[in-house]
Amino acid sequence: MAAITKAPHLPIWRAAQLLLVWAEKTVRGFARYHKYTVGAQIRQQAMLVCRGVLRAQAYSGPARLAEVGALHLVAEEMKLLLQLAKEVRAFRSWAEFDQGVGLALAVARQCAGWRKALQSAQASRFEGQRDGVPGVPQAEGVQLA
Repeated sequence: MAAITKAPHLPIWRAAQLLLVWAEKTVRGFARYHKYTVGAQIRQQAMLVCRGVLRAQAYSGPARLAEVGALHLVAEEMKLLLQLAKEVRAFRSWAEFDQGVGLALAVARQCAGWRKALQSAQASRFEGQRDGVPGVPQAEGVQLA
């Protein structure tokens, strides 16, 4: 595992941190019923997003790819919770909802980009491997016996 202290330098970390701060401030203004139901879930999910960024940064190779995939799912679940909160009218204004969804979308987009970069790096690493023989490229039209 890599050093966890590198995560605060990632753009996705900044987006996740902004989402967490937004969630804490916004849920504070919810009505009591919404604060302790959907608001508590929004706060927990925002914390899971931050934890997911740290976990993804801490791993390398295929494990990092798996963690980034899990982080993307957590970001998508955050968008679902925000939509639910909008439906039950927990937000004080449309602007509050719009800002939260924008932050959640930013995290989800960065997750998708990070996952795509990791997949392309992994694919280029194994590009020279064919037929399960590592490091032995096969010429066109030639079959291994």
